[in-house]
Amino acid sequence: TYTLTFDANGGSGTMTPKADLTGEYTLPANEFTAPSGKQFKGWSLTADGAIINKVDMTENKTVYAIWEDIPVVTYTLTFDANGGTGSMTAKTGLTGEYTLPANEFTAPSGKQFKGWSLTANGEIVTKVDMTENRTVYAIWEEIPVTTYTLTFDANGGSGSMTAKTGLTGEYTLPANEFTAPSGKQFKGWSLTANGEIVTKVDMTENRTVYAIWEEIPVTTYTLTFDA
Repeated sequence: TYTLTFDANGGSGTMTPKADLTGEYTLPANEFTAPSGKQFKGWSLTADGAIINKVDMTENKTVYAIWEDIPVVTYTLTFDANGGTGSMTAKTGLTGEYTLPANEFTAPSGKQFKGWSLTANGEIVTKVDMTENRTVYAIWEEIPVTTYTLTFDANGGSGSMTAKTGLTGEYTLPANEFTAPSGKQFKGWSLTANGEIVTKVDMTENRTVYAIWEEIPVTTYTLTFDA
């Protein structure tokens, strides 16, 4: 009979030799601890030989543990437009924590991209843990409407006019509520204290319009004499 010994071949730990063997012997399970990042592949009759699962015990023999790199399992991340349009190429070969990329979809009308979520109406996330194939959904929000305030300057007149708030786009100027200076009348509004008369303003920012005054025309008459 013969003895079969086991060589860790870079692994660690021990395995008790198998004694009193003769003839064909089926090799046992590995009991060594694998080197870091590797897993047991099988036994071989040399330190870097072919894998075998049986040995013919016609003499004392040694078998060597053969190790292989632990395969890295990768996953695919797909992107859902979730009401938007266009397409985004899936990210493949991912594992572990992954920082989500910029949005490439086109937003629905009147909306803007808010962020990614793991569900169609869930919380915004910036990273995903790629331990499985995943899909992230584009989350959209209404585009906020910025509004502006229009104030009125008496420009030499008196009294007050309440500012107009919440304006955006083209706005038709209201009637004058100021009291004109003595001997003058309201001519119209201007964007400067002595500028041209305007009837509308484009409210793309906070603005002030100025009351423009003009002299009240004096009407004269003719007196004729009859003999």
